[in-house]
Amino acid sequence: DLEKTGRVGREKSVAAGEKSGEIISDARIVTVINGKLLADPDLSALKIDVDADKNVVTLTGTVKSDELVGRAVELALDTDGVTRVVSLLKVVPDSGAAAAPESM
Repeated sequence: DLEKTGRVGREKSVAAGEKSGEIISDARIVTVINGKLLADPDLSALKIDVDADKNVVTLTGTVKSDELVGRAVELALDTDGVTRVVSLLKVVPDSGAAAAPESM
């Protein structure tokens, strides 16, 4: 999916919150996922933006490899209340140099 469209989508068959009838807010989902990203030494929450709408999570930003895209998607999908994860993450290998600002 990533190589063809730049977009990856993964879905759970039944969300954990649906099993118990509990409704988990989008704000709580975003907070939990951001915490998971911060706890992972290879994923920086500063480079990954997490949004949730009706239990569907969208990840945007940059990571250093395709493997890290998969890891971010799995972390998000393994969060209570999440039914689907859409990754719009872009792979930008770490070059060690800061990007030049765009001119106007």
